[in-house]
Amino acid sequence: MEPAPEPQELPGQRGPQQHEMRERIVRAAEQRFRHYGYGKTTVSEIATDLSVSSAYIYKFFDSKIAICEAVCGNLLGGIDEALWADARTSRTAAERLRRTYHILLERSLAMFFDDRRLHDMVVTGLEQRWASISRHIEVMEEVARFLVQEGRASGEFERKTPLDEVAKAVASTFSPFCHPVLLEHGLDGDLAARADAVATIVLRGLSA
Repeated sequence: MEPAPEPQELPGQRGPQQHEMRERIVRAAEQRFRHYGYGKTTVSEIATDLSVSSAYIYKFFDSKIAICEAVCGNLLGGIDEALWADARTSRTAAERLRRTYHILLERSLAMFFDDRRLHDMVVTGLEQRWASISRHIEVMEEVARFLVQEGRASGEFERKTPLDEVAKAVASTFSPFCHPVLLEHGLDGDLAARADAVATIVLRGLSA
């Protein structure tokens, strides 16, 4: 059974979840964050970009942090969508799981290091335990669980170990390839080769 996660409303949001102005605010904020950094961006500047008042912005978000969470959720949501799209392909479960490491690595590097200002925002989100980041971590575990189930159904993976234990263990091995701080420490090495090596060890442990 394929999961179909629904978007979840983040803390600090007001009004209807689906609203054109909410989406415009998030897009305008992201552009500001990319150019000036989220720390140097004010709600009034976002409002000016949209030709509205700050009070109008606060009809949709109760603080700048809430806007940051929404921007972060959108960015990480793009990675989540890529993970699910690949997880649902027709390749073997082992091939899909191996690809998961590389998708996380490629997408995370592009997001965190092509634009350092986004890297700093996500690091702050990790430190402050933003709900958008917690949701991203949950999605990675859901993808791991789904692929392990697929591998068990096809006879590729062993079935003795409790599924939840396996899913959590597999998901924990994703961290070096998606965590902005851990990635930063590994930039001087061949991260793609490391991702492949970790995937190989994990798949060996999962084999039936």
